Amino acid sequence: MMTRRTLYTLLLPGLLPGLLLGAGASLDAHEAAKAVEAVEAAEALSAVHAPANDPINTDWRTLLGLNYLTGETTEALESRRGKAVRIPGFMVPFEDGMSGVDEFLLVPYFGACIHTPAPPPNQIVYVKMQRGQRVEINIWDPVFVEGILEIQSIESPYGTVGHQVRGTAVRPYGDDR
Repeated sequence: MMTRRTLYTLLLPGLLPGLLLGAGASLDAHEAAKAVEAVEAAEALSAVHAPANDPINTDWRTLLGLNYLTGETTEALESRRGKAVRIPGFMVPFEDGMSGVDEFLLVPYFGACIHTPAPPPNQIVYVKMQRGQRVEINIWDPVFVEGILEIQSIESPYGTVGHQVRGTAVRPYGDDR
């Protein structure tokens, strides 16, 4: 069951800018920057106040908060470093026909990394399951990956990856456990 906090965490980042613009307000660059800062602050606050055992819902916009050229991160992304997160995406195995793997890539859309060019490093997550736990690869359907987020670049067979997750669970997308 989705809690009110989870619902706010998922919806607030997407709704606030739309509400501001939908109200007929025209934002100059300074006001737009303040609106983005407000969204990031709300994301960071929800990450800080999430219950310890609940992973923090983390979307791909938040993962974009890594500037992979400089290593700088946004406050929202930084607030998730070393914490349990839950990220939706598609699994990409390192080899064709793999099953029962303990490491793979997670990407935001179907077919990413398989076709060139690969997404930028801040849109690829290297997942290594904890304690050698093996999971079945499912490239066709979206999944939620849960685990501890680290923001560190590594090289994979598909190029540079900007994020790593020590995976604790892989669940079908829509499974709100």
